[in-house]
Amino acid sequence: MRRSSLQIVLDNLPRLLRGLGVTLQLTIGGFLMGLVIGTVIAVFRVSPVRPLRIVGAAYVSTMVNSPLIFLVFLAYYGGPKLGALLTNFQCALVAVGLYLGGYMSEALRSGLTPCRTVRRKQRVRS
Repeated sequence: MRRSSLQIVLDNLPRLLRGLGVTLQLTIGGFLMGLVIGTVIAVFRVSPVRPLRIVGAAYVSTMVNSPLIFLVFLAYYGGPKLGALLTNFQCALVAVGLYLGGYMSEALRSGLTPCRTVRRKQRVRS
């Protein structure tokens, strides 16, 4: 006798809710970590110091162009090679935070640098 899809979901509801909790923790933790990293990198990107701009651009280019699963594998397998003993959750959190840091830095940088047309209009008014 086949069980209905609803019955299968109800039977597994505790597992699904635990998974939802882990997903929310990863989302919020990754967002906060990405916001901190993104803020630092965005400041690097608009810095008058050329080496900082280069480091910021390299970070953004690397993170934005890397698949998230690659960063998860890198954190999980590369972390112990560097001496970092992290749990599975911590590896995922680091990977998501690093990944989101690249995107957040671009969003924050766009807010830090005024649009060129705005600067032109201000020059014309002066």
